[in-house]
Amino acid sequence: MGILTEARASRVIARAKLDFKTVEDTRSYRGNKPKPLDAIMRLLIAGFACGKMVLRSIEDLSADIDSTTRKKMGLSGRISDTCLYEMLERTPTAGFRDILWKSLRRDLDSKAITNDLFAGGAVSYDGKGAGSGWGEAPNGECRTLTCDDEGTEFWDIFALRACLISSSARPVIDQEIIPSKKGEATTFPLMFERDVKRFPRLFRYVTGDAGIASASNAQIVIDFLKLYLFQIKGNFGKLYPLALSLLDKAEVVADTVERYKGYVLKRELRRVETHSEISFPGAKQFLGVRQIRTYEDGSIETEDRVYITAIPWDELMPDSLLQLVRLHWGIENGANWTADMILEEDRRRPCNKGFGPNVTSWLLLLVYNLISVFRIHMPKKDGHWVSWERSRELIYQTVLGVYKGRSCYKATLV
Repeated sequence: MGILTEARASRVIARAKLDFKTVEDTRSYRGNKPKPLDAIMRLLIAGFACGKMVLRSIEDLSADIDSTTRKKMGLSGRISDTCLYEMLERTPTAGFRDILWKSLRRDLDSKAITNDLFAGGAVSYDGKGAGSGWGEAPNGECRTLTCDDEGTEFWDIFALRACLISSSARPVIDQEIIPSKKGEATTFPLMFERDVKRFPRLFRYVTGDAGIASASNAQIVIDFLKLYLFQIKGNFGKLYPLALSLLDKAEVVADTVERYKGYVLKRELRRVETHSEISFPGAKQFLGVRQIRTYEDGSIETEDRVYITAIPWDELMPDSLLQLVRLHWGIENGANWTADMILEEDRRRPCNKGFGPNVTSWLLLLVYNLISVFRIHMPKKDGHWVSWERSRELIYQTVLGVYKGRSCYKATLV
């Protein structure tokens, strides 16, 4: 893989150490002075980034950590798992978005994050479960639900997230936790307006699945001079059948073929212009994407997806339109998959009381962005990115002081 030089490290993640000044410290202690909030939060981020998803393991890490790194974090010694638990339980979530935005701004300014996959930039919005548990909800941001006829209660956190799918890093740029009696479509306007104002030049295209698609949300995107690409399904009683009938007569204008998980996957794009009488704000085209899976035994499966978009006919070539549709799923295959499978967001929760689940969701977003940006700047092996597990292992070794020359990891964590 090769050693990461100081020159290369400076180009990896030019991020100043994270500070948590915007987060309120609500802890109250008698006697001993509490450990600094900044130091404990950095330790949690370092622990999660190293693959330590249990608080007792992070306590052990605080004792094993390289002395230089410990000093920069503001740590004077071992931090108990009880201290970590109480921090998560008692810390409100207000202020974490600002920390996420500041870290993103530093990565964007340093060119650690760029729109290298799609010119103009594209952001995808999608709902994501961010943890759950049995019993009564630990706080008002969690939803309380029942799972059987007997009324057994459980709670969960459901968030709408925004991912920069036009970047190889696919960083998450924002999230909004959705309370009970609200959904993705009604949460989108506030979140989208906030993101455009914060990152006005970062993206031109906005993608969303059927949970986001609505005439009102299309109008909001147009009002902010952006272009949407929304998936539509049968819940659009008139629009969807019309799109199907028009696309059925259209020719294939772009296609891709690849081998995927033991079968051959072919994607075909069809497109037609929308009619002027369609009452959907800014609509210019219907897109139809057919996925054809051919298995080794000769069996074939097909799946059709339909999209409506405000992208003018001549702005993007068919190949680019198909690429944008494929990139839309980067939030599922990149950010959401990694959060669940690597960071264990839907399986493990270090603290299930108070604000703990919600604070953890924000910390994991910071950790995901940290690892994903670091990962894409490591030298590739056989044309592939370094694995997520290998990336976490390298960060862990660096925190322990094994690789003294890999300063970029420390800069990210401390």
